[in-house]
This record gives sequence, C-alpha cells and structure tokens, in this order.
Amino acid sequence: MKSIKSNFSISMVPAIFLFSIFIFSFASGEEEKPVESEMQIIQNAQKLLQQGNEDASIQQLEASLSRLDESKQIKVFFADLLASQAMNLSKGQSYASLSTELSESVESCLRRARDLVPESVDRWRPYLQFLSDRCDQESTFVFESQDFLLKHYSRASQMSFSLWLPILHKMNVAFDTFDFPVYRLEVLEMLMLDKLTGSEAAKLIPLVQKSIRNRLKEIIDKIEADIAFGEVLEAEAFLRGLKKVEPNLPKIEALSVKLELAKKLQNLLVQIHQAMGKSEFQKAEDLCQEVFKIDSNNPHAKLYLLEIKAQRKDSHSPAIGEKKRLEMQKEKLQKKLLIAESEEDLLLIRNLLRELSLLGFASKEHFKRLREVERELFESRLHSRERFENAKTFLNLGKWLELRRLLNRNPAFAESLDQFILVWEMRLVSDYNLSLKTDEELLVEADRIFSKSPKSFWAAFVNLGISLSAKNYLQAEKFLEQAQAASPKHPALRWPSRILWVWRNGWKIVPFILLIFFYILSKFMSVFFNWWEEFYWKRISFTARLFPRWAMASLEKKFGVTKDPETRARMFELLSSCAFAAGDSVKGIRYTELFLEINPGSLSARDVIAKHYLQQAKLKPEQLDCVVDYLKRNSKDAPSLKKVVNFIIGSKLVGPKYMGLIYQYLSAFPDNSDAVIALGDFYSSSDLSDAPIEALNIIERAWGVSKDSKYLTALFKALILKGLFDRLKTVFSDAQKKGQKTDHMSFFETIDKEMELTLNNLLKDLGGIDKKLTLKTLQKITKVQYLNGSHLAQILPQLESLSDEKEQNIGNLTRKAIEQFKATVEKGNKLKESLGKT
Repeated sequence: MKSIKSNFSISMVPAIFLFSIFIFSFASGEEEKPVESEMQIIQNAQKLLQQGNEDASIQQLEASLSRLDESKQIKVFFADLLASQAMNLSKGQSYASLSTELSESVESCLRRARDLVPESVDRWRPYLQFLSDRCDQESTFVFESQDFLLKHYSRASQMSFSLWLPILHKMNVAFDTFDFPVYRLEVLEMLMLDKLTGSEAAKLIPLVQKSIRNRLKEIIDKIEADIAFGEVLEAEAFLRGLKKVEPNLPKIEALSVKLELAKKLQNLLVQIHQAMGKSEFQKAEDLCQEVFKIDSNNPHAKLYLLEIKAQRKDSHSPAIGEKKRLEMQKEKLQKKLLIAESEEDLLLIRNLLRELSLLGFASKEHFKRLREVERELFESRLHSRERFENAKTFLNLGKWLELRRLLNRNPAFAESLDQFILVWEMRLVSDYNLSLKTDEELLVEADRIFSKSPKSFWAAFVNLGISLSAKNYLQAEKFLEQAQAASPKHPALRWPSRILWVWRNGWKIVPFILLIFFYILSKFMSVFFNWWEEFYWKRISFTARLFPRWAMASLEKKFGVTKDPETRARMFELLSSCAFAAGDSVKGIRYTELFLEINPGSLSARDVIAKHYLQQAKLKPEQLDCVVDYLKRNSKDAPSLKKVVNFIIGSKLVGPKYMGLIYQYLSAFPDNSDAVIALGDFYSSSDLSDAPIEALNIIERAWGVSKDSKYLTALFKALILKGLFDRLKTVFSDAQKKGQKTDHMSFFETIDKEMELTLNNLLKDLGGIDKKLTLKTLQKITKVQYLNGSHLAQILPQLESLSDEKEQNIGNLTRKAIEQFKATVEKGNKLKESLGKT
C-alpha cells in the first residue's frame, strides 16, 4: 500500500494557502453593489475589445485589479475575457492536439481565469478539461482535481453534469490509479447524481469505502495532523469522508470540535493576512491577540507579530506610485523565487509561481516551471515512505545539508501527527545547524513543536544551543534536563552537558587543574625552550626579508653561543644575505667565506663570492679559481668572461686549468688575437706529440696573426710528429707565398735529433723481462708517425729480435711496427723530396 500521505494530501501548504482569501471573501456576507468606477472600467475595456485592441484591454484590467481591493465584477469580466482568449487560441482543436507552445499559452489563460474567480465552478471546468486532455499534465490534473474537490464538493448538485461527466470520469480513473480513496469516493458520489453513471458509481462506492475502513487509523492520524497544522479544508474533506464510512465512530465528535476551533483560528489568520495587506498593523496586532486567546503558542501569529514589528520600522518611508508599487511587488516575488530555487524548496516555489500567476506576473517560463514542480511534488508522494526513512538516516548521521535538501524536495512525506512533528523537528534542527534562520524565528518554530509535542528532544536541543550562545546558562540547564529526559544518551548532548557542568561545578577542580598544569609546564620547559630556539631561526629568516639590519644585529649576537656546525652554517648564510641586503658588502663577503669554510660545496655561496670578485676593479690570482668555477655555470655572462680571460692572459697564467674557459671566450669573441696568441704560446712550448687538432689550429691561427716564425716552427713540428704531411705541404706552400723564409732541411735535422733521443728512451724498455712493459712500449712505438733511415737502422735490429717472441701479442705487434716504420721512412723521404722541390 502506498504512503497514506500520497493517498490524501494535495500539498504541505502553510496554514494560509494561496487562495484562502478568495474562499472566505466569497463565503462571508452578501455581495456589495459595484461602484461606478468598476462599471466604467468594464465599459472602457469593452470599447477597447470592440476596437480590436485586446492587449490594451487586458493591460487596463490588470491595472484596475491592482488598484481596487474589491473588484469582483472586474475579475469575472477579466476571467471571461481570458477564457475567450483561450478558446480563440485553440481554434476549435482538441486540447490534446495542440503544440507545446500553443498549449502553454492556452494553459496560462485558463489557469489565470480560474485564479481570478476560484469560487466559480464554470472557470474550473475548462481548466480541468484542458489538464485532463493533455497527457503531459497528469500530475497537475491530480493536484488541481484535489484542490477543486476541497473547495467545491459541497456545490456538486449545482453543476451541469453533461459538461462535467468526462472530467469526473478521468478524475475517477486518476484517483484509482494513484490510490486516493477519499477523493475517489467524493467523485463517485458526484457521478451518482447523474442518471447515466449513477448505477455504475453505486457499485464502486462499497469497494472504495472498504478501502477507507482498512485505513481508519491512518485517516484519523491524518485528520489530527491537518487540524494541528491548519490544513482545515483537507481535514474537513477527510472528516466528511470518515462520517460517510463510519458515522458512529467515537472519535468523530472530538475531531469535529477540533476542526471547528481550527476553522475559527483560520478565519482569524485570514483576517490578519488581509489587514497586513492593507497596512492596518494595529488591527492585525489585535487579531493576533485574539488568536493567542485560543492558542497561546500559535506560530503563525508570532511570525505575524515579528513582521508587524519590522513593517512599522519602515512605515515612515515616502509614498510611491501604483506602477512603482507593482514593480516592487513583482521584483520581491521574483527574488523570493530565486532564493527558493537555490534552496530547492519545491513547495515554496509552487506557491510563489501560483502567486505570480494570480497577480498576472507569470511568464511562459513560470508556467512551465510550475508544471515541472507539480510533477516533482506528485512523484515525491509516490516515494514518501522510502524518502522519510532516508530523512531519518540523515538526521541520525547529522548530515544537515542533505537533510534540508531532502525536506525541501519532499514536503509531503509525513503520514501522521507524530511524523509531522518529526518533520518539523528535522526542519528546525537543520535550520539551526545551517544557520538558515534567526534565533527569534527558531524559537518560534521550537514553541510550535512544544505546543504539539512537549517532550520534543530536538526542540529542547535547539533552545539549549540558543541559550548557550546567549550565555543564559540557567535556562540552558532547564532545556538540557528536558532533552536528557527525552533521550538521555544522545551524542548531541555530550558537549553542552560538559559546558554546563564546568559552569556549575568547574570552580571546585580549578586549583587541581592549575597544579597539574604548572607541573607539566615545569617538566616541559626544556622542550619548550628548545622549540623556541628552533623557532628563532624561522622568525629571523622572516625578519631578514623585511628588516635585514635588525636581523643581522640579532644574528651577530649568536656568534658565541652557536656551536653546532649545521646551525653555524645556517647562521652565516643568513648573515651573508642580510649584509648584502643592507649594503655592507665587506661583511657579506666575510660571512660568505665563513659559511664556505663549513660548507664548501654550496654553489650559491660560491656564486656570491665570485660576483663580488668580478665587481672589483682588479682580480687577484687567489680569486681566479672561484670566478672560473662561476663562469663555467654562467657562460652567458660575457663581460665577466672577458675580464677573467684578459686577467689570465695578462698574468701569463694560461694553462690546462683554464683552457676550457679560454676556448669558451674564443667562441664568444672569435676575433680576439690576444687569446689566440696566448694559446699559441702555450701549445708551442708544450709537448706537441700528443697535441690535439684544436692545438694545431690555434698555433696556425697564432702564426697567421703574428707572422712569428716560432709558431710556424712549432706547427711544422706538430704536423710531422702527427704524420699530417699533406697539411704540412699546404702550410709550407702558404708560408712561401707570404714571403716567409723556411729552412726545412735544418728543421728536419732538429726533428731527427729529437726523434733519436725519443727512440733511445723507448728502446731501453724493449726486450726486458717485464712483458707488459714491452707490450706497452711497442704500443707507443707504433704511434710514431715520422722516422728517417738512420732511425730505422737504429730500431730495426731490436724489433726484429722481438718478431719471433712467443708472446703472440708482442710478436704480432712487432711485425706490424716493422712494416709501419718502413712505410713511414718512405713517406718521410718523399716529404723531404717534395719540400726540396718547392
């Protein structure tokens, strides 16, 4: 069986729902004679219609409705005009065949016509007919059918059944489909009034009555809940159905008395609402007092008093025109609608959209959204029991945001008075924890719950929290006792109970707490001071960025007390940065040097020193290693590179240590002759047998720049020793073309003597016992690229003696060397011959 709420309720609307004013105004007294201004307005509207200016006529009627409080004839005329407009839009087509856009326009006209005169059955019929014909309006049809029965069931005998029969049949089917037995019973009773459908309806009524009897307890709970929360029309409808099914039920009389009292309260609240609309605040306040005589804790009257208080503060605002007032009213409703949409409060969204429709402010989008909301509300009823269990789960877990959202999207899932109260408690505690309402509003809600459930835990809990926030501990104790009586071990009471215990009894243990505190403090003083000392470095690091001089003065006081190497390194690093930031470069360098003594691998410190050296007018030899190391990592610093290389050249410090830096300089400044000559001097005076090709290129460039014969001699020697005879011929030819004299024979004599000494040294290591040394020497010999005949005669006997060596590597290498040397001698002779002919 579906949720009892899904069977009976239209919506969980507030006690003053949207159309109550019209119902009560229609039921109270005789109709007054219309004033002349109304007749004139209607006549003017008719003239505009005759002229074919329908839009202007509608605008005039809208304006007149906003000006006149009692304008019944205008409303009737306007409603007829809108109904006629809907007929014209449909052009005789069936409502089911209309396009979506056209159906929205027709619906807005029919709904507005119904809203203008909700007491008119004739205005309900075309609207319900439209909803029943449209398959996309099923949920709205069920909503509006329930609303219609609540308002007009008593007038069923006055209806024209020939026009209403199709609608009533569809109501019967819908209420049967969705299991709404009470409403279905009333529809069947209406069908019994017609001769054609009476017999069939009479057969179905006992079945529906049986279904209601099976739910008597739920229906009684529902009636009590509706009476308690001001749903008098719905309570009256259910009580009416209950009397028909079980007229002798003992509780009927008590429920009838409660209902009459609720009607009286409802009538007073409607009068308050009307007085507030007319800004008659004193009358509204007096009526609130009348309400309190019947119900001393009535929450609606309390909220009205709060609103009266707020309105009186704004009562001295300047008067505004009617047009401006309407604009402000529309803007206010739209703002409320935006807030309701953000909170996903479906019931409030529905009421605001209906109010916009009633006042003529609704657009097509508003009507579309209203249909969507009514469909969602209808869907929520079908799953009310399941979602109610979800809400209780969220409440127990303290998931207030999820709980509030679930309540807003499912306003009708309570089935009895107890469940209604629990739903109120859920709303109250979620509003409290999410701070969605003021303390005054929360207290009013809590009082409303107390009036229905004096032992409510959550109402007491919210009062407890508000009292603690206000430091009203005596009152908080009272609410704590009340909450503990309802739920003694609830975890939400843990901290409030501790706070109140400390407030009441804490002074007794304060001395003991202080003793323990100071004892623990004394034990942990060393830990604290260690932490404070460690924190000093964090503080001073931050201070150094803002006030470097102050930080440096503080750090200098740490010289004598800082012993740990790591801490001292940190101290000197900070001192260095502070000194440079303060503009004291002398101290900065000194502190950086001290830091490097502790941490020599710090690249940042070395860079600081190097930059300082480079800024000085003249470098010193002892500074060279530092700046060279810096330039290797910062090769794009061309000015510094030039300065350092010039210093190396000027100080005659060119050597393998700085060779890479000089080459780096030459790549940046390729036309610098000083660097070329300096490198040429270095390579010319070094061992040319192992000189790289780059060295030969540098020597050749140095000769080309200076024309000095020493470079040419060195180049010849290097080319001969490396066996680059073709290049030697080219260089020799170039030298002759440039007019430089070259005595190649004397040069070869010098080379021959040097080579003879070299071979003598190598031959000493051949043929010994140490085979590894012999093999190593042979490997060196095979690298010789120049020999003459005497050299070959000098070395050949000893090599031939080794050619038969049993050690395979030695023998093979020796034979290879003999063949190579013979070829080398031949090449050397050809070279001499070639140079002699040049």
